[in-house]
Amino acid sequence: MRTRPRIHLNIGTVIFGALFIYLIVSFVMFLTRSQVDAYQVVYGPLTGNDTCTAMILRNEDVIRASSDGYVNYFMANNTKATKGKLVCGITDEVIPVQSKPLDSTETKDLRKIAYDSSKGFDPNHFDEVYDMQYDLLGVLWDVSDISSQSSSYYVVSKDGIVSFSADDYCYMNEREFNTDLFKTSNFSIPKLVNQEHVENGDPLYRIVNSEEWYIYFPITDRQTIRLASEGRIRVKFLKDGNTETGSLSFFYVGDQRYGKITFYSGMIRYVDDRFADVELVTNTQVGLKIPVSAIVTKEFYLIPESLLVEGGEDRNPGFYRQVTDKDGNVSTEFVECTLYSSVYLNETVGTVYYVDKSNFSEGDILVNEYEHIRYTIKETGTLNGVYSINKGYALFRKIVVLDQNDEYAIVETNTGYGITLYDYIVRDASTVKEESILYSRHSNVKE
Repeated sequence: MRTRPRIHLNIGTVIFGALFIYLIVSFVMFLTRSQVDAYQVVYGPLTGNDTCTAMILRNEDVIRASSDGYVNYFMANNTKATKGKLVCGITDEVIPVQSKPLDSTETKDLRKIAYDSSKGFDPNHFDEVYDMQYDLLGVLWDVSDISSQSSSYYVVSKDGIVSFSADDYCYMNEREFNTDLFKTSNFSIPKLVNQEHVENGDPLYRIVNSEEWYIYFPITDRQTIRLASEGRIRVKFLKDGNTETGSLSFFYVGDQRYGKITFYSGMIRYVDDRFADVELVTNTQVGLKIPVSAIVTKEFYLIPESLLVEGGEDRNPGFYRQVTDKDGNVSTEFVECTLYSSVYLNETVGTVYYVDKSNFSEGDILVNEYEHIRYTIKETGTLNGVYSINKGYALFRKIVVLDQNDEYAIVETNTGYGITLYDYIVRDASTVKEESILYSRHSNVKE
């Protein structure tokens, strides 16, 4: 009698076969499961604020030389000076720097000037070196010695900020504006150099007499509509990121409309600037930003708060549902539920909770035996939400919309059972169903 050959299996063959089958099944699931575009939740305003180049005007005067010679400055640039303070003198020839004996305070001042200048140095703005020079000389020079050798000297005629720079726009009237004026790029008020030769009538320094200052910018009809309701507006200066709030008004020069914003503080930061790139901060509503297409509306059962209990081993929130067995015996069972939201309806019903419809069926009877309350489930309500896919399947998360346009919505942060920053959600909610297992494409996740 012929016997069949025995098949010998070892543990290695079994493990290899199991892994091979697992890979085949995983590959088939990968090819057949739904693919969706994912969006990563970001934080910010609904739309970007308008930016523009603005012209800066102030209450300022240019002091000019009354004779020829070499100018010597006796104070630091952009110094707040009181009436009678000595600003500069003109000598017939260049006077070498004569350093006076320095005390410990002046030595510390020199070190601080050098440190601050090196820390903030920008090679694209080499003229800032002159500011350091003025500051250093203001500490080093023996002013009494140089002023005694000056053929003429100049003092502050009234309190203000002294700046060693000047341009042709100091006395410009807003009625002289034209659109070409605002096409200036990287313009700064020219610096006046210490110990440089000047002639009669040349600018020596500029003095700004008031903290009131103004910025001007041309605006379009679309911008006018957006800004028309803004009596006061916050402006971010892109140069340093600082903001100032001022009063907004409009005027025309010919057919061109201009905006004018008046400020009463912060002027000294921009005293050497004639033009500034600014951001008009009108979109102050910020929050979690999501596409409108991601929003879905879901229906829930509304259950009165009076029926809410804590049950189960972990004392989680839920409700007791009445059940009847096949013999007609009535009992109750605890159903643990997620409470998505709550709302106060009226004095009769009080507060109700939004409970997922998968937990119950219409007509189910809920009871509170301690207070002898019975309630038949029937009332429903809706909540807005999105499908979170952080766990690989579509999970409804509640949102509260603060503002929206045609493309995006701003929703509240810290919403109970909601979304958080950097969560992944379905970009188009109409393409999936809740609890579907998904494969997401994280393309263009950030806007």
